[in-house]
Amino acid sequence: MSNIAYEVKVAIWVVVALIISISLIFLFFGKYIKNTFAKKNPIRFFYHRVLSVVRDYDLYLVNNFEISDKNGVKCHFDHIIAGDKFIYLIIDKYYEGTVGAVPKSPTWAYYRKDGAKELIPNPLNECKLAMSKLSVVTGMNTSFMIGIVLINNDCVITPIKNVTGEPLLLPSSSLKELVGKYEKSNVDPFNPTQLKQIVKDLHDLNENKASI
Repeated sequence: MSNIAYEVKVAIWVVVALIISISLIFLFFGKYIKNTFAKKNPIRFFYHRVLSVVRDYDLYLVNNFEISDKNGVKCHFDHIIAGDKFIYLIIDKYYEGTVGAVPKSPTWAYYRKDGAKELIPNPLNECKLAMSKLSVVTGMNTSFMIGIVLINNDCVITPIKNVTGEPLLLPSSSLKELVGKYEKSNVDPFNPTQLKQIVKDLHDLNENKASI
C-alpha cells in the first residue's frame, strides 16, 4: 500500500471516529447542553424554539411586541405568531426550580433551587389580561387568539388542565405540535390579504421598533 493511500485511509478513520465521538457526546449530554444553554440564554432559547416552528409551518412572526392602552398601561408578548387560522400570543417564562401552579389563583408558589420560596404573579392571568388589552387597542377578535405561556422543558410544575378559550401553559418542546393542531383544525383560514394586513398592523403598532 502506498503512503498516500495509507494516509487517506487513516484520515477517513479519524473523521469517522470524530463523527462517532461527537454523536455520542450529544446522545449522552445533549439534554444537559440544551438545558445549560436555556439557563444562560433564556431569551435566545425561546426565540430559536419559536423561530423553528415559524419556519417549519411558513408563518409570520413578530417578536418583543409591546403596546399601550389609552391609560398608558402596557401589554407585552415575547412573540406573536400569525398563522393561517389563528394568532398565537406567547409569553416566555423560564423557571429554574419548582412551581406550584393553580389556574385561577392570582399568585403561584415558586421554589428556587437554592430553597427560597417566592410568590410570583400567575402568568396565565398575565397572558389573559394582555390578550384582552390587545383586543381593545387593535379591535382584533379574541376568538382568533391563542394565548400561550411557554415554559422551559425541565421546569418542575404542578400539572394543570388546559381549558379551551383560556391561555395555555406549554413546555417549549410542545409548541410545534400545538400550532400544527390548531392550523389543521376545521376553521376557515384568514384571507391572505387580511393576514398580511394584520401582520403589518402589528409591526406598525409595536412600540419596540428597535427590537423587531
